[in-house]
Amino acid sequence: MSASSKISVGPLELEFGTAKVLGAVGALLFLLGFFFPLLSIVGVILVLISLYYFSKLYGNPYIFTNYVYSVVLFIVASVLVVFGFVGGFVPFLFLLDPLRGEGEVDVGLLGLGVIALAVLLYALLFLGSMFFYYRALVSMAASSQVRLFSYAGLSGIVGGGLLFAGILLLIIVIGALFMFLGYLALIASAALLLVAFLQLKEPQPSPPPQPIEPAAPA
Repeated sequence: MSASSKISVGPLELEFGTAKVLGAVGALLFLLGFFFPLLSIVGVILVLISLYYFSKLYGNPYIFTNYVYSVVLFIVASVLVVFGFVGGFVPFLFLLDPLRGEGEVDVGLLGLGVIALAVLLYALLFLGSMFFYYRALVSMAASSQVRLFSYAGLSGIVGGGLLFAGILLLIIVIGALFMFLGYLALIASAALLLVAFLQLKEPQPSPPPQPIEPAAPA
């Protein structure tokens, strides 16, 4: 494939430079999404488009498919935690009623359990999402020869692991520390991903083989 050839991404025709910019902007929105969460949604879409292009350019489908698995798991995790909070919040309010009866305490504890289970499932699925995120970026690093992609993926899965450990240990103070460290690792992952996209260089086509002159007869 020619390095300058366009690749169709749905209705779009992308070139190397455009895909590189989309990936960098998407990673930047990941960073801003830690403070303005809705921006992360746009970032996910831009990185998805960019990695689809590079998976085609490098002939490595694992770049795109692993990232898709990561996104799907993250969506499922987010939906579960929202439904868990919605379903458990109202019953949980019974625990805050100073005039609550014994039955209301049971209902309140059930609501608290639903919320706790939803948060635990979210952390577990988020860890799985980061695992596929890591695999996608390791594949990208191998194909593009930009090692920062693998470091971004490693930072992401470390962040997911720390977040999971923090939620498991949230009952004690150290759990909050793990969650904070996991949050920092995820921020570092987004920053490394941004720099990695900026370091991408367009592959140059291989020069045609030069004819070899036959040796002169002795």
